[in-house]
Amino acid sequence: MVKESFLKKLPCSVINNGIDTDVFKPSSINCHIGGKFKILGVASEWTPRKGLHDFIQLYRMLNHEQIEMIIVGLTSQQIEALPEGIRGMTRTDNIEQLVSLYQEADMFFNPTYEDNYPTTNLEALACGTPVCTYRTGGSIESVNEGNGFVVEKNELGGGKENHRRKAS
Repeated sequence: MVKESFLKKLPCSVINNGIDTDVFKPSSINCHIGGKFKILGVASEWTPRKGLHDFIQLYRMLNHEQIEMIIVGLTSQQIEALPEGIRGMTRTDNIEQLVSLYQEADMFFNPTYEDNYPTTNLEALACGTPVCTYRTGGSIESVNEGNGFVVEKNELGGGKENHRRKAS
């Protein structure tokens, strides 16, 4: 849009959000030995546009004996309303705790309906955790075949087989 405006003759470039890769990085310890397949979700607040309902819907679609879900950034009321089996946490300002959660997760799920270029996707990827996100806004810009996959919003069923295959 800048190139179509009165500023079109000036240099224009995109500067994406960045993260500290000295902090958000893969663990030197293999965190994925045995146990349940861990799916993590993180948001500063879980409003309807962030897809909390979809996270819960995904949980109901999967085998609870093989899956562990952790959602960070919930209010106390949201935590109380979670189905049994989903671990909910309030927002954390403890970076080490957040990094550890990303490193221990087998997949980061970001079911956002509106986002520009989510930092949470970048943090997960920097920790070596593949990302599954909806084809919305800039959420897909950091995800490719080598580090995750993109599904259409409102179509959790379309991504269900991929989730099950990865979790098995």
